[in-house]
Amino acid sequence: MEISNALRQRKIIMRKNIDLSDEAVKALSIQAIENGTNFKNYVEAKMDFRKTLKYLRIVQTVSNEERHKKGLKRLGRGYFNAHRFNPYNPLSYIALIIILIVGILMFGFYGFWKETTTLNPFRWD
Repeated sequence: MEISNALRQRKIIMRKNIDLSDEAVKALSIQAIENGTNFKNYVEAKMDFRKTLKYLRIVQTVSNEERHKKGLKRLGRGYFNAHRFNPYNPLSYIALIIILIVGILMFGFYGFWKETTTLNPFRWD
């Protein structure tokens, strides 16, 4: 029942031009239920965090659709957007160290590696 409420709230979020796939909505709604928060507030908090990372230039985002229209090669694995940590910003390295320490404290050593990907964070994904 809570997932159906989350799907209703998806319509509210879609009005704000945040496009989410059905799988992403289910995953986020399950995370929101586990955290005991409202789905709408949970998604908006995640989006605010991403905007902050982009503002600090820790994360770089490139539109692959625009690159394809210009005749350039797509970056990363996705069709729409490619993301990466900015290798030229010292804050990126500080953020990675903090993420590593907090992640190990929260999940333990084994759990942290289980929850994260081992891909190079500085390559386009």
